[in-house]
Formats: sequence, C-alpha cells, structure tokens
Amino acid sequence: MMQKQEKHKVDSDLLFRFFNNDVTQEEEMAICKWLEESDEHKEIYGNARELHEAFLLQAPMELVNGDMPEAARKKRSARRIMWMAVANVAAVVLFCVIGFYVINERLENRLADTMTTISVPAGKSMDYTLADGTVIRLNSGARLQYPAAFAKDRREVHLDGEAYFDVRHNEKQPFVVRTFASDITVLGTEFNVNADMASGTFSATLVDGSIRLSNHLIPGEQIVMHPNEKVTLVKDHMILKEYEASKDILWTEGVLDIGGLCFNDLMKKLEMAFGIKIIVSREMSREPVFANAKLRVSDGIDKALEVIGNGAEFTYRRDPKTGTVFIE
Repeated sequence: MMQKQEKHKVDSDLLFRFFNNDVTQEEEMAICKWLEESDEHKEIYGNARELHEAFLLQAPMELVNGDMPEAARKKRSARRIMWMAVANVAAVVLFCVIGFYVINERLENRLADTMTTISVPAGKSMDYTLADGTVIRLNSGARLQYPAAFAKDRREVHLDGEAYFDVRHNEKQPFVVRTFASDITVLGTEFNVNADMASGTFSATLVDGSIRLSNHLIPGEQIVMHPNEKVTLVKDHMILKEYEASKDILWTEGVLDIGGLCFNDLMKKLEMAFGIKIIVSREMSREPVFANAKLRVSDGIDKALEVIGNGAEFTYRRDPKTGTVFIE
C-alpha cells in the first residue's frame, strides 16, 4: 500500500507530465484526489500550471511540438523542464523589475525637474504645505518654485521674496532653499528668509535648529547659523549678528515691524504689505523714523500713515480711482 502511494506521489515531476498529457489513468486520478485534499494543493497546482505556461511561451517550437529525436527527449526529464521554466520565468521577472526601476528612476528625475510656481499678489500672504510636510508661509509679493516630486537625495525649492519655513526633519534628504544670493541648507528647522533679487537685499533669520548658508556672490563663503541669529548681505558679503528672531516673523501674525527703517524704506514696506502704490514727491530724511515701532496690517493703510505721521512730517492724499498714495 505504501509503495502504491509512493508510486503515485504528486510532485513537480508528475504535475509537469500531467500538463504535457504524459500520465497514466491512475496518476491522473491520484492528482484529482490530491487536489481535493486542501487549498494548499490547489495553490501548488496553480503555480505549477503558471510555470508550465510560461515555459511554453519561451521554449523552442520543436520542443513544444515534440519534434526532437526520441533519444534527446528521454534525456530531458520533467524536473529539468521545470527548472527551465523557472529560469525563463525568472528572466522575465528580472527584466520587468529592472525595467520598472529604470522607468521609475527616469520618471522621478523628470518630476524633480518639473517646477511648479506660486506667486503671491501684493497685499496678500499665503500658507502652503509641501508633500513632505514642510510648511511655508509666503509673504506679500513672494514667488516660490518647487518640483512636482523631490529628488532622492535632496528637497530643493527656489525663493524670490520673503517666506517663513517650518521644515520637516529628514536627515537623508536635506532641504535646500535657493535664492539669488545664497543656498540655505537645513535638515529640520524654522527660519525666515527675505531675498529680493530686484533690490539686491537678502537676510535670513533663524528661529530654531541650525542652517548653513553658502554665498553665491562670493564663492566659498559659508556661515552656519544658530537660533536668534540673523545674516544680512552687505556689499555681497554675508554678515552674521545676534538678533531677536521673533521680530522678523511678526508678519506671519499680520504685524509689521517698522523699527529702524528710514521713511522711503518704510513706504516700500507699506506698498508690499497693503498692495498699493506710494509715490513720494518730496525729500525725506534717511534717518530711521522710529527706533522701535509696529503696525497691524488689519488696521488699514490710513491708520498706518497716521501712526507714521507721529515720527515724520508729511501730508498725503489718495487717488479714489487707483488707490495710489501721494506723499507731499
């Protein structure tokens, strides 16, 4: 009895002979009974069938049609056929896997080179969250460019204007902010950047963490910043100083810090914050109007000019059609 069970044991050899219609009636019945015993046997049968079909797709026609010499056919056992099928399937799978990674890498490179641009109108601000979780608050007039998908080794964005960054930490994929004056490299931190290419002004203020600045204008010049430090651009050089970082992010709460600004610079700041045109038609002092002062944007331009009038002598009028402010 044991010999009969062993004789008709269902294994790979028997299954492949069955698929080739090379089994006896007893062997066929043994396979049917074996399939009824468990779902595991059915799964084995299905896998063997797929291997066999894959072999038929890859095998030479003379082997499929049985046109090989009798002596050669006898030498090719069912086990050898199985391994040939496995090899062919493995080759197909390997080709598909390699192809997938090649195509996927090309797609990632293309997405990394495809830039999306966000431009914030004057008088407005905008919050934006990148796919990696980094939160960016863009100030009035700012322009941000970022890729459809970040490269594997870095997260890179381009900035013109002012923005506050809360960068999601990822030491394997550093975050880089590119501006006209400097590249700012971070892992995970909070900082404010004001890079206005049109006026040639640049500053970076660190709130938390650590960032490294690389000067574009003077190659080789680098600065590593720590919290409550500020870098400004002076004659193309980056100058580092201690600074109360909270001052430079007041704008994210709708507050303007106007301390230390001369009248003309103060008017430029109002233009950007309120989205209006201000024309100064008289000579004004280059000295700071206030040592320390703040304005709330929600109070409006007229209230702002009223406050500034306490520190500088001037009159103004507004064009009712265009909203332009004339300083006289």
